[in-house]
Amino acid sequence: MKRAQANRRGAALVLVVLFSAAMAGFAMLIISRVQLEKRAVENYRALRQAEDAASAGLEYATAMLWDQYIASLGKALEPDLGGYTDFLKKTLNQGVTHLLEAPLELTKDALIASLDVEVKLSLDKIELLVISTGSSGGRERRFVQSLEIGGKSFQGVDYALLTNNLECIMCHTKVDNVLRVNNTDSTLYGTFDRVKIGVLESMSLERQTGEARVAGTIHSRGEAFTTDMGDSPMPYKGTALKATQGYGISADGKILEDRRGRPADSVLALGGLDALGLPLGMENLYLGYPDADEEMSDGYLPTEIPPAIPDTNANRVVDDEEWKQFVGAQSPGGIGDGIVYGVPHGNTYEEKSLPERSNGALKEVSQSGYYDGNLVLVGTEDQPIELKGDVFVNGDVMITGKVEGTGKITARRNIYFLGDTQMADGDAYGTSKEGNQNLQGYAAGGNILMGDYLTATAYPADLSDTTDERGQGYGRGDYNGRGNAYGRDDDWRRGYGNNRGDRWDRDEEPADYSNNYDPKNDKIVYTDFSQTRETKTELPYVDERTIDKSPQLDKGFSPSYTSQMMMRYNQREAAKAKADPSYVPRYYRMREGDRVYALKDGAPVHDNDRYNSKTMRQLSKSDLKGSVLLDMGPERGWMPESTLKQIWLDDELGRKPEKKKDRGFEIDGMLYTNNAMIGLAHSQKYHNSKKNGRLSIRGAITAADLGIHASGNNMKQFDTNPGLELFYDPRVQGLIGVAEEEGLTLTRGIQYIDYGDAK
Repeated sequence: MKRAQANRRGAALVLVVLFSAAMAGFAMLIISRVQLEKRAVENYRALRQAEDAASAGLEYATAMLWDQYIASLGKALEPDLGGYTDFLKKTLNQGVTHLLEAPLELTKDALIASLDVEVKLSLDKIELLVISTGSSGGRERRFVQSLEIGGKSFQGVDYALLTNNLECIMCHTKVDNVLRVNNTDSTLYGTFDRVKIGVLESMSLERQTGEARVAGTIHSRGEAFTTDMGDSPMPYKGTALKATQGYGISADGKILEDRRGRPADSVLALGGLDALGLPLGMENLYLGYPDADEEMSDGYLPTEIPPAIPDTNANRVVDDEEWKQFVGAQSPGGIGDGIVYGVPHGNTYEEKSLPERSNGALKEVSQSGYYDGNLVLVGTEDQPIELKGDVFVNGDVMITGKVEGTGKITARRNIYFLGDTQMADGDAYGTSKEGNQNLQGYAAGGNILMGDYLTATAYPADLSDTTDERGQGYGRGDYNGRGNAYGRDDDWRRGYGNNRGDRWDRDEEPADYSNNYDPKNDKIVYTDFSQTRETKTELPYVDERTIDKSPQLDKGFSPSYTSQMMMRYNQREAAKAKADPSYVPRYYRMREGDRVYALKDGAPVHDNDRYNSKTMRQLSKSDLKGSVLLDMGPERGWMPESTLKQIWLDDELGRKPEKKKDRGFEIDGMLYTNNAMIGLAHSQKYHNSKKNGRLSIRGAITAADLGIHASGNNMKQFDTNPGLELFYDPRVQGLIGVAEEEGLTLTRGIQYIDYGDAK
């Protein structure tokens, strides 16, 4: 009995010991996890403090290298490049210079470990590359920022949209602050800056029909026109537009939002004047905005759009020497990944569609940040284009797909967005999956073209109504169903994807998307994407090369939207040249060797969606004497148009049916040219396109001549399906780095983390 009790006590003791050991092990595990979490928190805290210290180092360097120079001038002297060069030589030595003799302690936990600057001198500017390393708790972060001291920095980049003439856009457009749109923090409601649209010459707005919303202000220096008033300008007084709305703005320029983050709508009404006759601040609409600095009471509006590449001889083209000097004064970065396919000058792109792999251009661009020729860039989800600073291309750039990193791509000639070109973001806007900044800019010495710029619209027009060239009548027997112009009636209906057969509304566009028109056969080949098997229909079209000689023009067909806009731009240039013999006109044509067309004097400009041989003219040799010709097409046809059309077709067929949150045709970045920018997004209802008539740009637009055709799929659903969505990203302001002619200023580039050797 006693032995049994002893055995039981021994067994219990073993259980107690085992339990105690298990609990001790569990306690040790908890302590270990707590210690790991504590170390993780401490590491995170140290990393953040190191980043703050590195950022503070950049500010310290700016104070040493710029603020001290400005302070040394006093009030009597103006900053100039020669004086600053002398100041810099006294302060620094050429090459890499250490700004700190010893680490600079900021707090007991953080310090600026090192602060270095690389100096690059040129004839018209000085570039400083500042490298700041912050340290805290054994962790380090290194921040890099460029400082450019040169001509007065162009201030127009704080506009979401800046152009000479604004037309055919503001009836289906939404303009907002991208930070506000992506915000989910209720404590930040009402803290986001308004957005601005700047118009230097004239603009067209909708008074009654259509819809547009601007989360801020439109500044227009010239006159404004509405579609219901033709070429008669709007009155400056008592103007209010039902079809174009603004959002309420606070006295300090913030977008007013309610407790749910919804902006307060307001009618876009003309701003008032103060007692001195100057514009009151923070209004939604200004017409006749002043051009004198002291009179711009609601902020600066430039008087012109300077070229991305300085035009030192003022001939309006990028000459060899200008390009050489421009690139020589830059600090190129490179492209680390993605598909990079180069086509040297004089060669032709041989692939049938987009390239599937890089050629030798990837190594060249990754090492030098430069390519002498034409470049095709393709990014995928798994292999995005990795932009590592600025890249310079002596030719055309064609791009599509995912892009990550920070920097800009500058093309001496044209930039083409072949399809969606988006930041490769993770969960947060403007941030990669690895937590790095995504921010890209695109600057062209020539033109920027978004999407299928060759589309022939081919509308049937009501030719019995000579006052309206916009195709109201469709069901007329002469132009439907008799086979005289369109072939069989069923082919007509199937090819255009519409079965109503009664009439087309004024703004409806019956042309199907695929537009594979063949100039050699005088045909447009339309494809019906609604069927599993492609159904193609051939229709006559207007030959872009000889528009005024085409018998189809006065039978209701129009050439491409691009041609329509070029005629408007060319008409304005011809008028300027006529008024000022010293003016160098810049005329546009579709491709090298094409004729140059313009609307005739007196032809309507602000309300002229269609035209015929009576309203247009071919410019003569005498008209073109002394002018500059810019081509929309690739240089010397290095990318065949048949290949471009196949790329656009592949892009369309590869698109999934649009979801509610999709943005249609999507482009992220700052887009800059002082020439033409053309963008098209075809609709599903009238073109059977999955782009759904939507073009969404997150960044900013600056273009001297701007034409965007993105009318949305259904204007009754504007909130969920607008045409053009422009979400301004304030981060782009230091990205392009364009300078004006006069004065001296500091331009700060984008601040980024250099992971290099930092711990």
